[in-house]
Amino acid sequence: ARRQLLTDKERNALLGIPAEPDALARRFTLSQADQELGQARDDANRLGYATQLALLRHPGTVLANLDRPPEALVAWLAAQLDI
Repeated sequence: ARRQLLTDKERNALLGIPAEPDALARRFTLSQADQELGQARDDANRLGYATQLALLRHPGTVLANLDRPPEALVAWLAAQLDI
């Protein structure tokens, strides 16, 4: 059996998707260029695109690998996109 280097708590702190506003702001604030990439799409597609982009940047995953979209992250991104 392989030994785990991180405990579950440490792994979640490092790779988890935060729900606190300060942590969301540090990790998931969209740049102007990020927001402009999705302008031609409708609101649902813009939000989906932004969510996928944010998850790829941290923690390096996609929505398909999650049980459900992280509500705090989706709400944070929606507010940035004025959706």
